[in-house]
Amino acid sequence: MNTKKPLVYILGILVLGIWGLVLYQIFLSGGDSVDMDAIVQNDRPADKTVLPKLYPDTFKLLPEYPDPFTGERSKLPDTIKRLTARQRIAAIPVTPFPDPVKEMKYLGFVADSRGAHRVAIISCQGQDRMLKEGDTINKVKVKKIGKDAVMVSYMGKNRLLKTE
Repeated sequence: MNTKKPLVYILGILVLGIWGLVLYQIFLSGGDSVDMDAIVQNDRPADKTVLPKLYPDTFKLLPEYPDPFTGERSKLPDTIKRLTARQRIAAIPVTPFPDPVKEMKYLGFVADSRGAHRVAIISCQGQDRMLKEGDTINKVKVKKIGKDAVMVSYMGKNRLLKTE
């Protein structure tokens, strides 16, 4: 054990010496420093940049340009006549919203062992969903779940979905 103590002291001194050299190179070396005052102070006056003279836009659109493939000049339709003539705009027919109840199918129900809680299996837009009483899908609310039918409410009207 006595032979290891001097080795530890020598390695400690060596580590301190290396760290001293590193810190000397970082903080105290002055030979490679750049004079920042010489960079900041510029003896020559700043050159004035000559800006180009700005002219108003003088371009002109040529709507009757030739077709790049055929070389023929295009003829523009006379839009002025359309703007001055008054035309009655036909009313767009309003299509009623599709009835979501017609898209639904009652597939059956699942109940617990006592039969107290039922969950209806309803197919809506190609997806089978499990809904309990009081759940809503596409603004259609499930009111009551029976063995052969489900009572649903849509826009305040009660409807009956029967099994198929």
